[in-house]
Parts: sequence; structure tokens; C-alpha cells
Amino acid sequence: MARLLGTIARGKDNRHIEVSALSSDEVAMPAGAIAGEPATAAEAAELADRAGGNPIFVGEYARLPRGERALDPVVIRVLRTAAVIGEVIDAAATTPRGCSRPGR
Repeated sequence: MARLLGTIARGKDNRHIEVSALSSDEVAMPAGAIAGEPATAAEAAELADRAGGNPIFVGEYARLPRGERALDPVVIRVLRTAAVIGEVIDAAATTPRGCSRPGR
């Protein structure tokens, strides 16, 4: 992650914008709107915790069907990284060192 942030910081027109983490109350409304059904207080609290309050990750996580929202911590770390990278992601950049990718 440090390497990624360093690369981003050196970009010609890139800027660092500090965005505070969303609280569970702040997560409930967009998560419910994106999922198409209201988020319970417990779901909003869990989502805020799992997403680290990251609004982009909250949105992507809320798109998952309810039964698929219990993600492995490694997957959550990859998705947090992907949320700041953008739409095109190099799989090699998200593979932890020492881990092999499927099909390799």
C-alpha cells in the first residue's frame, strides 16, 4: 500500500484529499439506497467497521447480496486498496507477497 500511495502522490495532477470515515449512522442511508432495502442498525455498524468507513467501499459492499457480505479479511484489504486505485486494477498489485494467484 505504501508503494501504491507513493506512486499516486508523484502523479502530475494528483491530489491527496482527506475524507473522514463514515459512521454507522452515515453508512445506513447510502447502503440501504444502493442495496434497494433498508440496512438494519446492526448491518450498518458491521458495514462501517468492515469498510473502515470508506464511502466507496461502503457502496461496493452494499451491492453484494446480503448472503455474500461476510468477506474474508484478506479480501477486504484487497477491496480497500482497489477502491483507491480506480476501475482498472493490475492483479499483481493486489496479490500479497508470498501468495500465489489462482492459475499460476
